[in-house]
Amino acid sequence: MIHEILLALLGKDGDIFVNDRHDNMKVCDHLPFIHPHEEEVLNRFAMLGSNYKKIFTFCSEVTLLPSRNLTHSGKYIRAFSTGLKEVLSEYECCIQKIERDFLNEPRLPLSYLNYKLGTYFYLLPDLRLLMEKVQSFSTKGMGILDIIFKLTFCGRPVTAAAAETILMHCNRVLYSQLNSFLLHGILHDPYEEFCIRPVKNDCIEKPTSDDEDAIELNIGGLSGKELRELQQSDDLQSRKVFLKFAIRTEMLPAYISVRLAEKIRFIGESLMLFQNENYGSIFNSDYVADISIRLQQLSDDKQMNISSLEHLINNIGSTIGSKLYNLIIHSGFTDELIRLKDIYLLGRGELFLAFIDFAQPVLSGSIHQVTEHDANSSFKRALFFLNLSDDVLNGFSLKINNKDQPNNFEFFTSTSEKQTEIYTGWQQLSISYTPKWPLHVIFTKDVLNKYNKLFRFLLSVRRVQQLLHQCWKLKRTESNAYFWLIRAHMSFLIDNLQYYLQVDVFESHFCSLMKRIAETNDFETICLAHEAYLSNLQSQCFLSSSALSTCISKILHCCRKFCHVINFINGNCSAKEFAKQKLLLEDIIKQFSNTCCLLFKNLSGVRTHQVSPHLAQFMLRLDFNNYFSESGGSLSIYHFSKSS
Repeated sequence: MIHEILLALLGKDGDIFVNDRHDNMKVCDHLPFIHPHEEEVLNRFAMLGSNYKKIFTFCSEVTLLPSRNLTHSGKYIRAFSTGLKEVLSEYECCIQKIERDFLNEPRLPLSYLNYKLGTYFYLLPDLRLLMEKVQSFSTKGMGILDIIFKLTFCGRPVTAAAAETILMHCNRVLYSQLNSFLLHGILHDPYEEFCIRPVKNDCIEKPTSDDEDAIELNIGGLSGKELRELQQSDDLQSRKVFLKFAIRTEMLPAYISVRLAEKIRFIGESLMLFQNENYGSIFNSDYVADISIRLQQLSDDKQMNISSLEHLINNIGSTIGSKLYNLIIHSGFTDELIRLKDIYLLGRGELFLAFIDFAQPVLSGSIHQVTEHDANSSFKRALFFLNLSDDVLNGFSLKINNKDQPNNFEFFTSTSEKQTEIYTGWQQLSISYTPKWPLHVIFTKDVLNKYNKLFRFLLSVRRVQQLLHQCWKLKRTESNAYFWLIRAHMSFLIDNLQYYLQVDVFESHFCSLMKRIAETNDFETICLAHEAYLSNLQSQCFLSSSALSTCISKILHCCRKFCHVINFINGNCSAKEFAKQKLLLEDIIKQFSNTCCLLFKNLSGVRTHQVSPHLAQFMLRLDFNNYFSESGGSLSIYHFSKSS
């Protein structure tokens, strides 16, 4: 009967131990030679054998039949199975030793079995529960690591030790993928298990490999055939597509932070960047060998040493960051920043002054198929008019957004204006910019969208400023003399806004950015400094404040309407039309005065130097002689016009 028990402990049924309808083993009912108390003890052994059988069957399915069950496919699940089999092998060795002991001493009692198998009565149920969690949650890839990692902190030392063994096997797959990704820029992830996923252009298909049974390299985690195929891929070498990667946050285990995953993504993207341009090897062979050995040592360590892993990844990140910094700087990054400032931020004021004059007939009307072409022609015409080189616009072109995809310029137009001008060329105008390699890693699509948002706002301010200046050239008569005081107040506000933007905001922050770039030799520091630069520009241009941006939008709208009415009045206007336009003008003046008052109150409420120093600077320019403060924020021009 001892051998029946031993076979049952290994999941083998027979005459005494049978399977129930749930495929769990138990003692056959109504055996006359087994006492009820003995039956209870034997059922305990049978349950242990059932747990072993379930785990062993799972491991066999994963190892031998991966294609029949998609949930069992993948390198991590196979490593998980390998770890389970290693723990089960210790259990099997224990059964063999018990068998030898009974053969040497047949009179040993059943309590001896309880003594020898004591720890497994707790371990195997825990492992079965772990296995069922992996199956029931449909967990795959690195998500398995988190489930195992949590089990290492359970209260049973034997279960924690077994979980560490299983985790070590799964981490070996992780370290293999990290090795190929961090040192060679190769993401070999046929089952989409890694925490980093590729984000590729439509013209490139995802490389896959079906050769799962090939012999793996000791360090890289790839077979020699796979490594050669990925490195010599015609697709990647010929098309020069800049691949991007994203993080699968749902795959991250608890011991890998999002910050560390971002570092891993950055390193892989950088290596892919160099490889796509045949730049050559980034790391020398000695460095690659040293890092590979250290990763191999970490993979053989049963205790998860996350601090050593972080230090190693930071070391690789610092090395590639320094090389990428040198490449970016030598590629003319600072010169390109100046060009972006000149075009997107209207640093070349004379160019856009001429462009607005030349493009006014083209962009003031509705959009046609040739509007974008005519706008670019006006841009080049302004360039030739100023005798500027074509290099000024190299990589830049004007773009008219589609009507079905309106831009975010609603921030700077009133409701009435949106109904009449939202689809004019001015409202849909933006700049398209194609950065040269490798500056595209900094000037991404999101970054260029921020530049375009600033450009549309600045162009609107510049157009209004130019309209107000052009009004000054009109003939002033006694009948409309008070209009020029209105224009002077409007021009004062817009001129100070323009000076504040170009000098206090753009020039100041641009100098700070250039200084930060000169003081560092790290690529990530450059990226962070540039992102902070754009964020500060948007904030100090009031794009982040709904209240202030709405006030400025209404003021610009009032100024545009004022200039249009003035131009109409100074034309061949009848007395009846003049009276009608004068009433409209009084409404514009009233709205402008009220909006200025609201702007003053908003600026006064948050202009402390500690909270918003840029608002205090703007307020100082508007209220340098306390005129604004004494009038309660109103320019008093509405009352002047009524008395006249």
